[in-house]
Amino acid sequence: MDHRESHQLLTESLPRFTGRMGLLLLLTGIFLSNFVARILPAPLLVIVEQELQIGHANAASLFLFISSGVCIGLLGSGYVASRLTHRKTVILSALLLGSALLTTSMSSSIGAMRLCLFLVGMSAGFYFPSGIAIITTLIRPDDWGKALAVHELAPNLGFVAAPVLVETLSGLLSWRHILGAWGVFTLLIGAMFFRFAEGGAFPGATPHYSIFRRIAAKGSFWIITIAFGLSVGGSLGVYAVTPLYLVTERGMNLDSANTLVALSRVPGIPMALVAGWLVDLIGVKRSIRSFLLTTGAATLFVGSSPNSWIQVAIFLQAISSVCFFPAGFAALARIFPASERSLAIAISVPVAILLGAGIIPTLLGYLAERGFFSLGFSLVGGSLILGAACFMLLRTSLDKNL
Repeated sequence: MDHRESHQLLTESLPRFTGRMGLLLLLTGIFLSNFVARILPAPLLVIVEQELQIGHANAASLFLFISSGVCIGLLGSGYVASRLTHRKTVILSALLLGSALLTTSMSSSIGAMRLCLFLVGMSAGFYFPSGIAIITTLIRPDDWGKALAVHELAPNLGFVAAPVLVETLSGLLSWRHILGAWGVFTLLIGAMFFRFAEGGAFPGATPHYSIFRRIAAKGSFWIITIAFGLSVGGSLGVYAVTPLYLVTERGMNLDSANTLVALSRVPGIPMALVAGWLVDLIGVKRSIRSFLLTTGAATLFVGSSPNSWIQVAIFLQAISSVCFFPAGFAALARIFPASERSLAIAISVPVAILLGAGIIPTLLGYLAERGFFSLGFSLVGGSLILGAACFMLLRTSLDKNL
């Protein structure tokens, strides 16, 4: 029996998608706790500013520290999983993340909070590669699309859950208690995975410098990574400061702002599936151009629209901002062979998160403190439109693959 036949028999012996639903739901729960932990400071930002007596720039810079931690965690996840196992890495991530959130809830200064949120990001970053490895190893390839679609519900649900959680609990608990409560939830979901989930008891492959160098030498890799960074900025980066923007610039109260942000993210759940269908229909490169352009125009509208149109602008921006990512991951998958694909994603995503979820919200906070909050949104929107225009003009090896 050759390798191909043995691989086919092994694949066929794996259970169907429904047979692993318990494991998949536990992993999705951990991913949800992981994602909400990273974005929970957004709906709390107004309250944190007031209690710690800090300005918009210092408040928004908290996301730079979270994103920096996520980058370190993602880049180091391969080394951790190669020395432990994927299962132990998932459990370790939940344990460290819950502890980091509890510690963050006790921060008494902006410096201490930055350090704790860096640890939150780093702990969260350990999870994703191991979670994906467990799913794709224990579920047959024919069901990967359905399994990963369930897993990817976590971030879209998280966008809705974070502001709803704050709005529901802010009348009963302080922001510190809300962070602490989510830390306890994270520890509990990690304990449930440890107790009930099976599988993943195998180590990850150790990353090699030669592969890193080969990936980084491709110009098309950096083109897609920059597009990723701009799109993360249009999604996570804008989301991070939108409640603060609505309260300080548009005159909303905090409850109304968080409600609007939560409701605006609900259509993004089915829209992500529609975007994936559009990628197959019109092609990867055309999809990337279209999604960058529409997200840029919608973000520009948020910064320039009158108050009477701001709710429409927020909805359009939220809906368009989720569309890029199926096209972006498809682009990386087409550019790199299977042996390099996961590592290419492990390099691209941290860089994109640092730019889009760290630098962009920090820049928006800096401009807000100087009275140019609306201009900041317009600049982000303009950058996305410029990115779409540059993508249209590119004539590289990217065209052959996309």
